[in-house]
Amino acid sequence: MAAYIIRRLLFLPVVAFVVTLVVFAVIWSMGPDVLLRAYMTGNASKSPNAEQRIIEKYGLDKPAVVMYFKWLGNTIKGDMGYSLTASSSVSEAIISRLPASLELLVLALIPIILVGSRLGIRAAMHPDGVSDSVFGFFSIVGWATPDYVMALLILVGSFTIFGWLPIGSLTTGLIKDWNSYTNSLIIDSILNLRFDILLSQIINLVQPVLTLFIVHSAYVFQISRATPLDVKKRDYVRAARSRGVSERTIMLRHVRKNALIPVATVGGELFASFSQDFLC
Repeated sequence: MAAYIIRRLLFLPVVAFVVTLVVFAVIWSMGPDVLLRAYMTGNASKSPNAEQRIIEKYGLDKPAVVMYFKWLGNTIKGDMGYSLTASSSVSEAIISRLPASLELLVLALIPIILVGSRLGIRAAMHPDGVSDSVFGFFSIVGWATPDYVMALLILVGSFTIFGWLPIGSLTTGLIKDWNSYTNSLIIDSILNLRFDILLSQIINLVQPVLTLFIVHSAYVFQISRATPLDVKKRDYVRAARSRGVSERTIMLRHVRKNALIPVATVGGELFASFSQDFLC
């Protein structure tokens, strides 16, 4: 397992390079005229010689190879351009949103992986049993439901009907004697010894965490259930079973290790997907 993860990490720079190359090629394929119109927004299009100045500033008249390495170098240095949505540089927008995004990512991803894989392996130990049928049904419903639909259902149920959970986000602008160290309310509330704020922030995160957990743990459940069922048919598992090894020992020593490999892959995909969604 550790060797597999190390190999994947060593292959990561190659994947990152190919991804940057593909992204740049897709953007550059639109042509300089389309890219120029994207920059010609607001007051920039009203100034004299605006087109020529923008072409010179962003190098739209240079070859694609030159622009790719210039863009890649700026990205490595942290200069990723300007975000019209955030009205700031992309780096500043990411830094301002990163702490809150990490809060939601960690609180959602850990139970998704742990609970989803645990239930999947348990269901694979007794296929077509009660637990397999119950967990399988809910996993199909959860995975078939879009995130926004599940979020609305939880919002309506927890806030409108039962009034269990609050709606909206927690702000600290009116809190006295509050020092913001990391822009993360969970960490800052602990550093400020304001455990009431910590509890309020955790309660506010219940709805989004629960939404992500129900939808994505269903996918992890399906993956972690399918792999053990396939591994149980392998020759070395049959040999162990013929030697009198108990089914539980086979699952724990032989099957579970192989079942965690696709779970690790899915965990990486979810981490990348959540990071992209939360920072946008």
